[in-house]
Amino acid sequence: MLIESIRAPAQFGAERFTPVTPARTEHSDMQVVRPAAAQAIPVHHPSRELTLAIINGEATLVAGVEKLARAGPGAVLPAKVGQARASHADKRTVVVVVASPPAIPADPRDSAGRVAKDTWRPSRPGRAHGSGSA
Repeated sequence: MLIESIRAPAQFGAERFTPVTPARTEHSDMQVVRPAAAQAIPVHHPSRELTLAIINGEATLVAGVEKLARAGPGAVLPAKVGQARASHADKRTVVVVVASPPAIPADPRDSAGRVAKDTWRPSRPGRAHGSGSA
């Protein structure tokens, strides 16, 4: 499956963003996420490897103990299984995420069911903190 543009399927939402999955295999899935300014995925420790790449916009990224503030197009966040990770849109942003293995909706360690209720908890410089619901 070839995808002409990852910008086309992404959707902004006033309350929260809606990830779109334009591609999925038995080993991974790819999502396009368009968070509006101040929308976030809180610090969590999922059971999947993930690579996040910023296509447009600007966001603060956390992976493990590293934090990259105001990351722009071309910034990449690779995260291993169980590693703390988070993102916070500083302005409207388009992000591509590839995760392996594909999401299992019943897995409580993944963030899909928690994004709507959790809030961004910025970490101190050089440290990443969990949200307490990992």
